Amino acid sequence: MRYLILLVFSQLSVAWSFGQSSHIKSQEQVSAFPVKDVTITGGDFFQAGSTDKKVMLSIVPDRLLYTFRKNAGIPVKPAIKPYGGWEAPDVALRGHTTGHYLSALSYWYAQEPLPAIKQRISYIVSSLAECQDKLGNGYLSAFPEKDIDRVEKTGEGWAPHYTLHKILQGLLDAYTLTGNEQALKVATRFGDWFAARAAKISDQAHWAKVLDIIEQGGIEESLLNLYVITHDEKHKTAATFFEQTSKIKPAAEGRDVLNKNITSNYQHANATIPQFIGALRKYEVSGDTYYLQAADFFWNQVTGHRAFSNGSTGYNEYWHHGPDTLLPELGIKAGETCCSYNLVKLSNDLFRMHPHAKFGDYVERALYNDILSAIHPETGGMMYFHTQQPGGFKTFGKNEEVFWCCTGTGMEDHVRYASSIYFHSKNDLYVNLYIPSRVKWKAKGISIEQLTSFPDDEQAVFKISGAAARYAIHFRVPYWAAKGITVKVNGKNIAAAPDSTGFVMINRSWHNGDKVTINLPMQLHLQPLPDAPAYASVMYGPLVLAGELGREKMADSLIMTTDYFFGDVPPAYAATIAVPALTGATGQLSWIRKMPSTRLAFTTDQTSNGKPVKLVPVSRIYDQRFAAYWKFVGGKE
Repeated sequence: MRYLILLVFSQLSVAWSFGQSSHIKSQEQVSAFPVKDVTITGGDFFQAGSTDKKVMLSIVPDRLLYTFRKNAGIPVKPAIKPYGGWEAPDVALRGHTTGHYLSALSYWYAQEPLPAIKQRISYIVSSLAECQDKLGNGYLSAFPEKDIDRVEKTGEGWAPHYTLHKILQGLLDAYTLTGNEQALKVATRFGDWFAARAAKISDQAHWAKVLDIIEQGGIEESLLNLYVITHDEKHKTAATFFEQTSKIKPAAEGRDVLNKNITSNYQHANATIPQFIGALRKYEVSGDTYYLQAADFFWNQVTGHRAFSNGSTGYNEYWHHGPDTLLPELGIKAGETCCSYNLVKLSNDLFRMHPHAKFGDYVERALYNDILSAIHPETGGMMYFHTQQPGGFKTFGKNEEVFWCCTGTGMEDHVRYASSIYFHSKNDLYVNLYIPSRVKWKAKGISIEQLTSFPDDEQAVFKISGAAARYAIHFRVPYWAAKGITVKVNGKNIAAAPDSTGFVMINRSWHNGDKVTINLPMQLHLQPLPDAPAYASVMYGPLVLAGELGREKMADSLIMTTDYFFGDVPPAYAATIAVPALTGATGQLSWIRKMPSTRLAFTTDQTSNGKPVKLVPVSRIYDQRFAAYWKFVGGKE
């Protein structure tokens, strides 16, 4: 039971002993390792994390806290100016980045306990506590409480509850990942405030309509996370108050209503995904399979019928069409990065409930193609939308001038990779991702190091150090490994047929120095659009191979942007170049040739204009136009 309590939160690094709890009922099969026990040791994910840490160090906490202090009536330092963009004093979403920043710093500290990072966390938490004390009733925000009054009455207002969720979860992460006791006190008072507000709303029918309009984010999840610590029933009751029944109930019954036009905001993708993360938390707390069924169905509909080849979903933040309708959304504002952030969280949570390779398959696809793409390797700028327009180019925010929602999730994304690689039960360890890393399994007294250059190389080697013990290691067999994987233990081949969950299991007595070698045969294949099979992405293993199309009609000033993309796409960003079709046969892809280089790259001259195109992983294309989807005109043979 202790495993669940440790994992109702995103990840925990502080070893508390809650003992048995009658508040928790679950049939979960595996747990995630605390992030402090997993280390990324190299590769693209390590580099992205390093860039992200530079971004976080560039943030001035007092500038983020400016609007909190102003709202609480606390004098600000004369030399401190507020940030701009969505954090500006006159913008309704101000304050959201502070919550994300606390979470990101906490994940960083859990994996790399640097005193300077802990000092930043402590300073922010104590400053927020001061603001909460001054406000007096447990409320904590960078905008006045009257904004909540208006939303509760009319549903009008730009996502104040979304912002409050980020602050609450940031405080909880500061407690669970760094042991900051003051953060828990502030979060508990904040939870009490939520409960008091909820208790005053008597018109449930009206409130249900409000929930269909606003972006309440993941408040239900965070309040349930708080409840697991406090065991205070009012926190659980307040969490349920934010449950959007109009979406949860149809999903539990197997009905897809995600593009239903109930209100102008009902189809908002990133307002919806956290609802199902909350539903899964509700299942963990209550044991009611209704919520597990809802989350399972929703996940299948989005990742299987509404996701692009890179794992992202939606257009201009919304689901405008029914399942398997993606062609109309191949545009500049496709794939909000926040959605992938939340879908990765949901996938990992569902994996804990019933481990299956399909969840790891999605996480792999989203991380390698979308999340890695979403941070500029030189500037650290974060990406809002991941264009699917053939001939388009990636745009990144000038972080300190935009503070998009995706700036906040972006700061978290690249220090959260450790949450997705390894899982365990009492006697089983699951390898979900092939990423250079190290995991400490303290219960077994062992450490496992994964050595790999994947995806540039098809091999991963696992070296085991520590005490001798008997346990099973489960290796995910990816969907794209059509011929299966090969496995050697200490140099000897073993049977490698996947079981019904999509994993190869090796159950034996393990000893210090044992070595497992996995070969992951990667092959070229196509992922067509379901509604337009003549259009497809070229895939190599889990990777989207995008074509490099140069910089024609592309100004340097557009790559790093301060545009909010709220309205029509500015003409300068539009893809105004001709993109060739591919003329090779779709039935076999030998006309796409691998180039002799250490960094993965392919080339083909089977194009409608006769000019060769170089294809590389989409996450490695920056500062030029590209195509991740192509029209094929060569036929099957």
